[in-house]
Amino acid sequence: CVFLTSVDHTPLAESRRLVLVYSTAALNSGLQMSADQTSIFNKGTNPLLLQTGKLLAELNLPPGNWKCYALSVNGIRREMLPLSPADGKWMFSLDTSMLKNGPTPFFEFIASP
Repeated sequence: CVFLTSVDHTPLAESRRLVLVYSTAALNSGLQMSADQTSIFNKGTNPLLLQTGKLLAELNLPPGNWKCYALSVNGIRREMLPLSPADGKWMFSLDTSMLKNGPTPFFEFIASP
């Protein structure tokens, strides 16, 4: 699942601060399920195991100087990620297995004037 949401309570087309969520499979450590995943035998415990993945997105963002950050689950910026302008849009390429502080599903896009 991939979705983009406004953090500053404005429509996406006007927002200056957005969060992209790239949600892959997330399971508890030690989770035990039936082969068809209809029955849980052991719900497992923390830490949560997050499947890594690759994403290439073309974003139609409002005008501005955009930056992108990988976020921890509590919203702290972990690292800045490359974001490239291309034909009035922004290209975002991501491999969550390559993030310095491990995978995360949360990415902040913020624009300065």
